[in-house]
Amino acid sequence: PYEVEQNREKDRIRKMKIQRIHILVVLLCLCSCSGSRRLDAALEFAGDNRPELEQVLEHYKDSGEKYNAARFLIENMSHCFSYEGWQLDSIMKIKAEVVTKGYMDEEARKRWAGFSYQGLRKVYDSRVITASYLIENIDRAFDVWKKKPWGRSLSFEEFCEWILPYRIANEPLSNWRQTYYDRYAVKLDSLYQGRDAVVAIDSLRAVFLKERWVYNTDISTPHLEALYLLNNRVGGCRESCDFSVYLLRSLGFPVTIDMYHYSPENQYNHLWNVLLDTTGLSIPFWFEELRIERGGNDGRKKGKVYRMCYGQQKESLKGMYMRTEVPPVLRNPYLKDVTAAYFGENEVEIEVDDKLLGDYVYLGVFTPNGWTPVDIAERRGRKATVRNIEPGVLFMPLVSHEGKLLPAGFPFRMEMTGVHYFRPQTQTESAELWRKYPLRDYVRRYMNGMLGSKIELSGTLDFSKSIWVHSIQHELQGNYNEVFPELDKKCRYARFSAAKDKRIELAELTFWNSRGIRITPSIYKASPPVNGNMQVDISKAFDEDHVSYYQSELYGADVIVDFEHLESIDKIVYVARSDDNFVSRGDTYELFYQNGGKGWVSLGSKLAEREVLHYDNIPVGALLWLRNRSRGREEQVFYIQDNKQLFMGK
Repeated sequence: PYEVEQNREKDRIRKMKIQRIHILVVLLCLCSCSGSRRLDAALEFAGDNRPELEQVLEHYKDSGEKYNAARFLIENMSHCFSYEGWQLDSIMKIKAEVVTKGYMDEEARKRWAGFSYQGLRKVYDSRVITASYLIENIDRAFDVWKKKPWGRSLSFEEFCEWILPYRIANEPLSNWRQTYYDRYAVKLDSLYQGRDAVVAIDSLRAVFLKERWVYNTDISTPHLEALYLLNNRVGGCRESCDFSVYLLRSLGFPVTIDMYHYSPENQYNHLWNVLLDTTGLSIPFWFEELRIERGGNDGRKKGKVYRMCYGQQKESLKGMYMRTEVPPVLRNPYLKDVTAAYFGENEVEIEVDDKLLGDYVYLGVFTPNGWTPVDIAERRGRKATVRNIEPGVLFMPLVSHEGKLLPAGFPFRMEMTGVHYFRPQTQTESAELWRKYPLRDYVRRYMNGMLGSKIELSGTLDFSKSIWVHSIQHELQGNYNEVFPELDKKCRYARFSAAKDKRIELAELTFWNSRGIRITPSIYKASPPVNGNMQVDISKAFDEDHVSYYQSELYGADVIVDFEHLESIDKIVYVARSDDNFVSRGDTYELFYQNGGKGWVSLGSKLAEREVLHYDNIPVGALLWLRNRSRGREEQVFYIQDNKQLFMGK
């Protein structure tokens, strides 16, 4: 029976592979078709559901623009699908609970930590969508386009991309337009009745912020269904952008989503919304963080920016969609390169290694797992022409060889004076290294949250004769901080107090006695954790983990600990909440420099004996990478200037 079940599973997988190949062939055919052939191919792909699509075309056959809109949706529909599975139903219930609690239960998070929705069944729109659904979507989209002032300047082609689409990505289908309109049209009218789309959207942002968004990305999911998001404001930047698209398109605002695949600064992708203004400009915004304003900028380094589109886009290089050696992320015909809209049009020639084969050169940005491609350029011998990249961002030229992406030159960035290459020289320099990852503003905010905090010792619990030991009056330079009390008396209790306007946010608090022995005190008093979230309760300040942290519910809170008996305290260590990317005592590190086609070359491993590493054999002009061999995953490349560590993008 076991062998029979195995054979059945193999047969099922084989059939799935055949189906995927068939779908891929159809999609590739659609990419190469034009005019009526595209429509015929799309209708054929619909299979038994073809009559529903034909009914829509028949319904609008004498309607001019509406007929063309229906054709646009149907011709580009074959790539649209959602995922189906009981697992998603369970996860949606868990996420809904997060909205109420403000966090996800540890048990649920662990249970679904390794879940991948990409193995679930795909349900293609063409094969299930109904005529009534499409007709309602088209009619309502046209209604707001023609009646609202912010859409009247749109061309028909712009309307098709910015207002008409009934879906965003791979979310389950739902009739969302009227429901969103009914919820927010009255609110908008009460806030603003003018004609400026920017002012109108800014007014709606206040509503969004008041209704509260719970940021949570603990479980990987497809895009969430529109009506689910209406009732459960939960997710990351992707979900908040989706919600904004549903809301704003229902009111006739021409809005879509821009993105970068991988940040040149940190280890994440990012998405945000963009409005097509009546002036013809694309104005970026993000309800959760970035206010909409003409000329606004979120300050993030982007490298390359792409726009999510419903309709198929033209190839940047002829034939690239059909070339399997091109990384899939660059072969997506429904993403449009809009980098020039952010940084202006530009073009530079870069040097590449002519010993490697291939027609294309890819531009990669650094990740600890290798360079990830974000752009493609055409190669001619030892040169490649690169178009529309963000100045000041580091890129690595790559070529595809036997399924792998290999360095095809030295890392570079475009500057005002031209292209700057990071080529290691024969002469060397020395430097002190403090971090393996840029110090982000949010980490500075965490650390500065300790300003005004103080530490006291006492022989009695009432602290009537407390001994002041330390107060934090200046911005911390690192997360790990040592205090050496000079006391002539023993104490039994210690108190850590936050400033009156701040919560305690403490990663670690430890004490050593005069014999150099670490003391494990009992906790006498502590404020409950914020929102009752036990993932940030007081135990996290005493668990010897610099990543976990305690966050108090109360402002100006105290933590009082009991040593159980009188002790001579010689050292106190407090660790601020941070990303734990400072050099950590006791961890082993290895420094590398990038040497073109030879890849990363090691400059040796070192055990950190304190919170800084000293290297004196660093090649001048090199791009560097400090790896923590003991733990952690966040790392970013940097270079040395005036003996200081300067991370890329900062």
